[in-house]
Amino acid sequence: MIKLFEISFYLGVILTLITFVLGQFFDFMDFNGPDIDFDTDGFNFMSFLKPSIIVLFFTIFGGSGLILSQRGYPEIVTIILAALSGLLGGFLLDRFVISKLKKYETTSASKSDFVGLKARAALDMEGDKVGYIIYQINDNTYQSPAKAFENSVIKKGDYVLIMGFRDNLFYVEKI
Repeated sequence: MIKLFEISFYLGVILTLITFVLGQFFDFMDFNGPDIDFDTDGFNFMSFLKPSIIVLFFTIFGGSGLILSQRGYPEIVTIILAALSGLLGGFLLDRFVISKLKKYETTSASKSDFVGLKARAALDMEGDKVGYIIYQINDNTYQSPAKAFENSVIKKGDYVLIMGFRDNLFYVEKI
């Protein structure tokens, strides 16, 4: 049984090191592979199929199994406690680290992706006068400079539709 725990522990440690080294290498080479993550909200069995959680399970399972075996616990108790420790570690990693990182991960969208988005005028815009619009994306509120589309008149507080982006300005039209 100790051989199983040793293999599991060392496999987890080696995979962690390989992942770190290859991650640094691919980051240096600016290579972004596919995102094979399972996007789940809350507890879900599929969340345990994430590679980082599997590696953490092997490491904790093997390490806690070795420790419990050396302390003289019976095999069945050692296996159960080691498995529960691995599952708990995986759950905690997913719940408090991976899900938080996913939540705060930002991907910058092209300004042209904002065309058709509803916004609100923060300042009056008329003719060549530049104002500001306030819009929301993913529950975050942003403020950007804007101009009235085709020199229309837009008052502060009016709801507008983003028609385009040019010269670092959004062009908007009153709804």
